[in-house]
Amino acid sequence: VPTQRAIFAKSQLNESHVHIEVNDLIFFDCYKSDKVDLAVAKNVVLMRKPHENFDVNKRELGAISAMKGSFGFITCTERIADVFLHLSQVPDVPKEELSVGTDVEFSVIRGAENGRLQAINVTLAEPGSAVFEEIEEEVHEGTVLEKIPNSNMKKTNPTLILSGLIEGLVNGKLEKLPFLHSDKLYGKQYPKQGDRVTFQILTDLKREKAAQMAGRPGLGRRATKVAIVALEGKVAATKGNFGFIEVEESPTRIFFHVSEILEGAELHVGDTVTFFENKGTARKVRLQKKAEVQKEAEVQRENEERPEHLRWSKSERSVIRLAKGPDGTRGFSREYQESRGVKVPVEEKPPESPLQLNVSAAPFIPASKNG
Repeated sequence: VPTQRAIFAKSQLNESHVHIEVNDLIFFDCYKSDKVDLAVAKNVVLMRKPHENFDVNKRELGAISAMKGSFGFITCTERIADVFLHLSQVPDVPKEELSVGTDVEFSVIRGAENGRLQAINVTLAEPGSAVFEEIEEEVHEGTVLEKIPNSNMKKTNPTLILSGLIEGLVNGKLEKLPFLHSDKLYGKQYPKQGDRVTFQILTDLKREKAAQMAGRPGLGRRATKVAIVALEGKVAATKGNFGFIEVEESPTRIFFHVSEILEGAELHVGDTVTFFENKGTARKVRLQKKAEVQKEAEVQRENEERPEHLRWSKSERSVIRLAKGPDGTRGFSREYQESRGVKVPVEEKPPESPLQLNVSAAPFIPASKNG
Protein backbone atom coordinates (compact mmCIF):
# COMPACT_ATOMS: atom_id res chain seq x y z
CA VAL A 1 0.00 0.00 0.00
CA PRO A 2 1.57 3.34 -1.01
CA THR A 3 2.18 5.85 1.78
CA GLN A 4 0.18 9.06 1.54
CA ARG A 5 0.17 12.14 3.70
CA ALA A 6 -2.98 13.83 4.91
CA ILE A 7 -3.43 17.29 6.35
CA PHE A 8 -5.64 18.16 9.32
CA ALA A 9 -6.63 21.21 11.35
CA LYS A 10 -7.02 21.48 15.11
CA SER A 11 -10.76 21.76 14.58
CA GLN A 12 -10.71 18.13 13.41
CA LEU A 13 -9.53 16.82 16.80
CA ASN A 14 -12.20 14.98 18.75
CA GLU A 15 -11.12 16.89 21.88
CA SER A 16 -9.89 20.47 21.73
CA HIS A 17 -7.51 20.13 24.71
CA VAL A 18 -5.58 17.23 23.12
CA HIS A 19 -2.11 18.22 21.88
CA ILE A 20 -0.88 16.28 18.83
CA GLU A 21 2.89 15.91 18.39
CA VAL A 22 5.24 14.20 15.95
CA ASN A 23 5.22 10.38 16.20
CA ASP A 24 1.87 10.30 18.03
CA LEU A 25 -0.32 7.32 17.08
CA ILE A 26 -3.70 8.57 15.86
CA PHE A 27 -6.89 7.24 14.31
CA PHE A 28 -8.73 9.28 11.66
CA ASP A 29 -11.08 9.27 8.70
CA CYS A 30 -9.43 10.11 5.37
CA TYR A 31 -11.16 12.22 2.73
CA LYS A 32 -10.03 13.27 -0.73
CA SER A 33 -10.07 17.00 -1.32
CA ASP A 34 -11.96 18.24 -4.39
CA LYS A 35 -9.99 21.47 -4.60
CA VAL A 36 -6.40 20.28 -4.22
CA ASP A 37 -4.56 17.02 -4.75
CA LEU A 38 -4.31 16.28 -1.04
CA ALA A 39 -5.90 13.96 1.48
CA VAL A 40 -7.71 15.51 4.46
CA ALA A 41 -7.84 13.85 7.90
CA LYS A 42 -11.06 14.29 9.88
CA ASN A 43 -12.31 13.05 13.26
CA VAL A 44 -8.74 12.73 14.53
CA VAL A 45 -8.39 10.66 17.72
CA LEU A 46 -5.15 10.42 19.70
CA MET A 47 -4.52 6.76 20.50
CA ARG A 48 -1.10 6.83 22.16
CA LYS A 49 1.99 8.97 22.56
CA PRO A 50 5.37 7.33 22.02
CA HIS A 51 6.62 8.06 25.54
CA GLU A 52 3.40 6.97 27.26
CA ASN A 53 3.49 3.79 29.28
CA PHE A 54 0.31 3.39 31.29
CA ASP A 55 0.55 1.17 34.34
CA VAL A 56 -2.83 0.29 35.85
CA ASN A 57 -1.09 -0.50 39.12
CA LYS A 58 0.36 3.00 39.43
CA ARG A 59 -1.83 5.20 41.63
CA GLU A 60 -2.18 8.95 41.18
CA LEU A 61 -3.77 11.70 43.25
CA GLY A 62 -6.13 14.45 42.20
CA ALA A 63 -9.32 16.36 43.00
CA ILE A 64 -12.66 16.35 41.22
CA SER A 65 -12.90 19.58 39.23
CA ALA A 66 -16.31 19.07 37.58
CA MET A 67 -19.34 16.78 37.89
CA LYS A 68 -22.35 16.53 35.61
CA GLY A 69 -24.70 13.60 35.78
CA SER A 70 -22.79 10.34 35.58
CA PHE A 71 -19.44 11.79 34.51
CA GLY A 72 -16.94 14.49 35.41
CA PHE A 73 -13.26 15.43 35.34
CA ILE A 74 -10.33 15.10 37.73
CA THR A 75 -7.51 17.64 38.06
CA CYS A 76 -4.29 15.69 38.63
CA THR A 77 -1.47 16.71 40.93
CA GLU A 78 1.16 15.63 38.38
CA ARG A 79 -0.45 15.47 34.93
CA ILE A 80 -0.99 18.71 33.07
CA ALA A 81 -4.24 17.60 31.41
CA ASP A 82 -7.43 16.72 33.32
CA VAL A 83 -8.65 13.13 33.08
CA PHE A 84 -12.17 11.92 32.37
CA LEU A 85 -14.18 10.34 35.20
CA HIS A 86 -17.19 8.05 34.86
CA LEU A 87 -19.20 6.89 37.85
CA SER A 88 -18.86 3.30 36.69
CA GLN A 89 -15.22 3.53 37.83
CA VAL A 90 -16.30 4.47 41.37
CA PRO A 91 -18.53 1.52 42.32
CA ASP A 92 -17.89 1.57 46.06
CA VAL A 93 -18.54 5.29 46.67
CA PRO A 94 -22.06 6.82 46.81
CA LYS A 95 -22.65 9.54 44.25
CA GLU A 96 -23.51 11.99 47.05
CA GLU A 97 -19.92 11.81 48.32
CA LEU A 98 -18.46 12.78 44.95
CA SER A 99 -18.46 16.55 44.59
CA VAL A 100 -16.15 19.24 43.26
CA GLY A 101 -13.06 19.43 45.45
CA THR A 102 -13.17 15.82 46.67
CA ASP A 103 -9.70 14.24 46.79
CA VAL A 104 -9.48 10.92 44.94
CA GLU A 105 -6.92 8.24 44.10
CA PHE A 106 -6.96 6.50 40.69
CA SER A 107 -5.06 4.95 37.79
CA VAL A 108 -4.98 6.38 34.27
CA ILE A 109 -5.38 4.81 30.82
CA ARG A 110 -6.02 6.21 27.36
CA GLY A 111 -9.38 5.16 25.94
CA ALA A 112 -9.15 2.87 22.92
CA GLU A 113 -12.17 4.40 21.21
CA ASN A 114 -11.67 8.11 21.68
CA GLY A 115 -8.05 8.47 22.83
CA ARG A 116 -9.18 10.32 25.96
CA LEU A 117 -7.30 10.04 29.26
CA GLN A 118 -9.59 8.18 31.63
CA ALA A 119 -9.48 7.49 35.36
CA ILE A 120 -10.08 3.90 36.43
CA ASN A 121 -10.36 2.15 39.82
CA VAL A 122 -11.22 5.44 41.54
CA THR A 123 -11.33 5.54 45.35
CA LEU A 124 -11.60 8.32 47.93
CA ALA A 125 -8.32 9.75 49.23
CA GLU A 126 -7.55 11.39 52.55
CA PRO A 127 -8.79 15.03 52.51
CA GLY A 128 -5.88 17.36 51.76
CA SER A 129 -3.70 14.63 50.26
CA ALA A 130 -3.97 16.11 46.74
CA VAL A 131 -1.46 18.96 46.89
CA PHE A 132 -1.35 21.37 43.94
CA GLU A 133 0.67 24.21 45.47
CA GLU A 134 3.65 24.51 47.79
CA ILE A 135 4.54 27.61 49.84
CA GLU A 136 8.09 28.19 51.02
CA GLU A 137 8.51 29.17 54.67
CA GLU A 138 11.19 31.84 54.09
CA VAL A 139 9.93 35.44 54.05
CA HIS A 140 11.48 37.80 51.49
CA GLU A 141 11.40 41.59 51.03
CA GLY A 142 10.87 43.41 47.78
CA THR A 143 9.37 46.40 45.98
CA VAL A 144 6.15 46.56 43.97
CA LEU A 145 6.96 47.28 40.31
CA GLU A 146 3.38 47.04 39.04
CA LYS A 147 0.20 47.24 41.10
CA ILE A 148 -2.77 44.94 40.46
CA PRO A 149 -5.16 46.61 37.95
CA ASN A 150 -8.68 47.49 39.04
CA SER A 151 -11.08 44.62 38.36
CA ASN A 152 -13.45 47.03 36.56
CA MET A 153 -10.87 47.37 33.78
CA LYS A 154 -11.62 43.75 32.87
CA LYS A 155 -14.97 44.87 31.46
CA THR A 156 -13.35 46.99 28.75
CA ASN A 157 -10.34 44.69 28.28
CA PRO A 158 -11.35 41.01 28.77
CA THR A 159 -7.80 39.77 28.04
CA LEU A 160 -6.33 41.87 30.86
CA ILE A 161 -4.50 39.79 33.49
CA LEU A 162 -5.33 41.00 37.00
CA SER A 163 -1.88 40.52 38.50
CA GLY A 164 0.86 42.74 39.86
CA LEU A 165 4.64 42.37 39.83
CA ILE A 166 7.16 42.35 42.70
CA GLU A 167 10.95 42.52 42.49
CA GLY A 168 12.80 41.00 45.43
CA LEU A 169 16.04 39.38 46.52
CA VAL A 170 15.63 35.58 46.52
CA ASN A 171 18.61 33.37 47.35
CA GLY A 172 20.99 36.24 46.63
CA LYS A 173 19.49 37.00 43.19
CA LEU A 174 16.96 39.62 42.08
CA GLU A 175 13.76 37.97 40.86
CA LYS A 176 10.50 39.33 39.48
CA LEU A 177 7.40 37.47 40.64
CA PRO A 178 3.72 38.07 39.83
CA PHE A 179 1.03 38.20 42.52
CA LEU A 180 -2.78 38.10 42.48
CA HIS A 181 -5.54 39.68 44.61
CA SER A 182 -5.84 36.37 46.47
CA ASP A 183 -2.11 36.56 47.34
CA LYS A 184 -2.51 39.63 49.58
CA LEU A 185 -2.05 38.84 53.27
CA TYR A 186 -4.51 41.57 54.29
CA GLY A 187 -7.55 42.11 52.09
CA LYS A 188 -7.79 45.84 52.89
CA GLN A 189 -4.21 46.54 51.79
CA TYR A 190 -3.68 47.56 48.18
CA PRO A 191 0.07 47.61 47.42
CA LYS A 192 0.98 50.42 45.05
CA GLN A 193 3.94 50.87 42.77
CA GLY A 194 6.99 51.64 44.91
CA ASP A 195 5.65 50.10 48.14
CA ARG A 196 8.06 47.96 50.16
CA VAL A 197 6.50 44.55 50.86
CA THR A 198 7.22 41.19 52.42
CA PHE A 199 6.18 37.99 50.65
CA GLN A 200 6.61 34.23 50.42
CA ILE A 201 7.00 32.14 47.28
CA LEU A 202 4.23 29.83 46.07
CA THR A 203 4.88 27.15 43.45
CA ASP A 204 2.03 25.85 41.28
CA LEU A 205 3.30 22.29 40.83
CA LYS A 206 1.49 21.56 37.56
CA ARG A 207 2.33 24.91 36.01
CA GLU A 208 5.97 24.60 37.05
CA LYS A 209 6.18 21.11 35.59
CA ALA A 210 4.81 22.39 32.28
CA ALA A 211 7.28 25.30 32.36
CA GLN A 212 10.19 22.93 32.91
CA MET A 213 9.05 20.76 30.00
CA ALA A 214 8.98 23.90 27.85
CA GLY A 215 12.50 24.79 28.98
CA ARG A 216 11.40 27.82 31.00
CA PRO A 217 11.59 26.84 34.68
CA GLY A 218 10.27 29.28 37.26
CA LEU A 219 7.07 30.29 35.43
CA GLY A 220 5.04 28.29 37.94
CA ARG A 221 6.17 30.45 40.87
CA ARG A 222 4.54 33.60 42.21
CA ALA A 223 4.56 35.79 45.32
CA THR A 224 1.96 35.15 48.01
CA LYS A 225 1.11 36.44 51.52
CA VAL A 226 2.09 39.89 50.26
CA ALA A 227 2.02 42.60 52.97
CA ILE A 228 3.17 46.22 52.96
CA VAL A 229 6.10 46.79 55.32
CA ALA A 230 5.22 49.03 58.30
CA LEU A 231 8.12 51.27 59.40
CA GLU A 232 8.67 52.96 62.77
CA GLY A 233 10.31 56.33 63.26
CA LYS A 234 10.25 59.61 65.15
CA VAL A 235 8.94 62.98 64.05
CA ALA A 236 12.02 65.10 63.25
CA ALA A 237 10.35 68.36 62.22
CA THR A 238 6.91 69.87 61.62
CA LYS A 239 5.88 73.02 59.79
CA GLY A 240 2.31 73.91 58.94
CA ASN A 241 0.62 70.99 57.20
CA PHE A 242 3.70 68.82 56.69
CA GLY A 243 6.72 67.42 58.45
CA PHE A 244 9.54 64.88 58.32
CA ILE A 245 10.14 61.52 60.01
CA GLU A 246 13.51 60.01 60.90
CA VAL A 247 14.05 56.25 60.75
CA GLU A 248 16.99 54.51 62.41
CA GLU A 249 19.75 53.38 60.06
CA SER A 250 18.36 55.58 57.29
CA PRO A 251 20.27 58.72 56.23
CA THR A 252 17.26 60.44 54.64
CA ARG A 253 14.17 61.89 56.26
CA ILE A 254 10.72 60.83 55.06
CA PHE A 255 8.15 63.48 54.20
CA PHE A 256 4.57 63.35 55.53
CA HIS A 257 1.44 65.48 55.11
CA VAL A 258 -1.19 66.00 57.80
CA SER A 259 -3.81 64.39 55.53
CA GLU A 260 -2.02 61.05 56.05
CA ILE A 261 -2.20 61.19 59.88
CA LEU A 262 -4.74 58.69 61.19
CA GLU A 263 -7.39 59.31 63.88
CA GLY A 264 -6.84 63.08 63.79
CA ALA A 265 -3.75 62.89 66.02
CA GLU A 266 -1.58 65.98 66.50
CA LEU A 267 2.10 65.21 65.97
CA HIS A 268 5.03 66.97 67.64
CA VAL A 269 8.79 66.64 67.36
CA GLY A 270 9.96 63.47 69.11
CA ASP A 271 6.68 61.53 68.78
CA THR A 272 7.04 57.87 67.75
CA VAL A 273 4.95 56.87 64.74
CA THR A 274 4.41 53.91 62.40
CA PHE A 275 3.75 54.36 58.68
CA PHE A 276 4.03 52.90 55.20
CA GLU A 277 6.70 54.42 52.97
CA ASN A 278 6.21 54.95 49.23
CA LYS A 279 8.85 56.73 47.15
CA GLY A 280 10.06 58.85 50.08
CA THR A 281 6.58 59.78 51.33
CA ALA A 282 4.91 58.43 54.47
CA ARG A 283 1.38 57.02 54.15
CA LYS A 284 -1.13 56.16 56.90
CA VAL A 285 0.90 57.69 59.74
CA ARG A 286 -0.23 56.42 63.15
CA LEU A 287 0.85 57.91 66.50
CA GLN A 288 2.32 55.19 68.72
CA LYS A 289 3.98 57.09 71.58
CA LYS A 290 4.20 60.74 72.52
CA ALA A 291 7.53 62.34 73.27
CA GLU A 292 8.39 62.62 77.00
CA VAL A 293 8.80 66.41 76.79
CA GLN A 294 5.37 66.66 75.20
CA LYS A 295 3.85 64.53 77.95
CA GLU A 296 5.41 66.69 80.68
CA ALA A 297 4.10 69.84 79.03
CA GLU A 298 0.57 68.40 78.91
CA VAL A 299 0.73 67.37 82.57
CA GLN A 300 1.97 70.83 83.50
CA ARG A 301 -0.92 72.45 81.64
CA GLU A 302 -3.33 70.14 83.44
CA ASN A 303 -1.98 71.19 86.84
CA GLU A 304 -1.91 74.92 86.16
CA GLU A 305 -4.06 77.04 88.47
CA ARG A 306 -7.08 78.22 86.56
CA PRO A 307 -9.48 81.06 87.29
CA GLU A 308 -12.59 80.03 89.15
CA HIS A 309 -14.87 80.50 86.14
CA LEU A 310 -12.63 78.25 83.96
CA ARG A 311 -12.17 75.36 86.37
CA TRP A 312 -13.70 71.98 85.69
CA SER A 313 -14.25 68.74 87.49
CA LYS A 314 -12.50 65.49 86.55
CA SER A 315 -15.64 64.02 85.02
CA GLU A 316 -16.79 67.05 83.00
CA ARG A 317 -14.87 69.75 81.23
CA SER A 318 -17.14 72.54 80.04
CA VAL A 319 -16.69 76.29 79.92
CA ILE A 320 -19.59 78.71 79.44
CA ARG A 321 -18.89 82.28 78.55
CA LEU A 322 -21.58 84.92 78.06
CA ALA A 323 -20.87 87.23 75.18
CA LYS A 324 -20.75 90.95 75.88
CA GLY A 325 -20.80 93.88 73.56
CA PRO A 326 -18.40 96.85 73.55
CA ASP A 327 -20.73 98.73 75.87
CA GLY A 328 -20.70 95.90 78.41
CA THR A 329 -24.21 94.64 77.67
CA ARG A 330 -24.77 90.90 77.35
CA GLY A 331 -25.43 89.25 74.00
CA PHE A 332 -24.25 89.95 70.50
CA SER A 333 -24.98 93.20 68.74
CA ARG A 334 -27.99 93.51 66.46
CA GLU A 335 -25.78 94.08 63.41
CA TYR A 336 -23.75 90.87 64.11
CA GLN A 337 -26.87 88.75 64.53
CA GLU A 338 -28.44 90.08 61.34
CA SER A 339 -25.20 89.35 59.43
CA ARG A 340 -25.58 85.69 60.56
CA GLY A 341 -29.13 85.57 59.22
CA VAL A 342 -30.83 85.87 62.63
CA LYS A 343 -34.02 87.89 62.61
CA VAL A 344 -34.01 90.28 65.56
CA PRO A 345 -37.40 91.76 66.55
CA VAL A 346 -37.56 95.53 66.34
CA GLU A 347 -37.99 97.14 69.73
CA GLU A 348 -40.85 99.67 69.77
CA LYS A 349 -39.93 103.02 71.27
CA PRO A 350 -42.39 104.40 73.88
CA PRO A 351 -44.54 107.27 72.55
CA GLU A 352 -43.29 110.71 73.39
CA SER A 353 -45.33 112.52 76.12
CA PRO A 354 -47.47 115.50 74.96
CA LEU A 355 -46.27 119.06 75.66
CA GLN A 356 -47.30 120.48 79.02
CA LEU A 357 -47.53 124.13 80.17
CA ASN A 358 -45.03 125.36 82.70
CA VAL A 359 -47.11 127.29 85.22
CA SER A 360 -44.02 128.77 86.86
CA ALA A 361 -42.87 130.43 83.64
CA ALA A 362 -43.06 134.29 83.22
CA PRO A 363 -46.22 135.57 81.56
CA PHE A 364 -46.07 136.23 77.82
CA ILE A 365 -46.40 139.93 76.93
CA PRO A 366 -46.81 140.65 73.23
CA ALA A 367 -44.79 143.55 71.74
CA SER A 368 -46.68 146.82 70.99
CA LYS A 369 -47.32 147.79 67.39
CA ASN A 370 -45.87 151.28 67.87
CA GLY A 371 -42.83 150.50 69.76
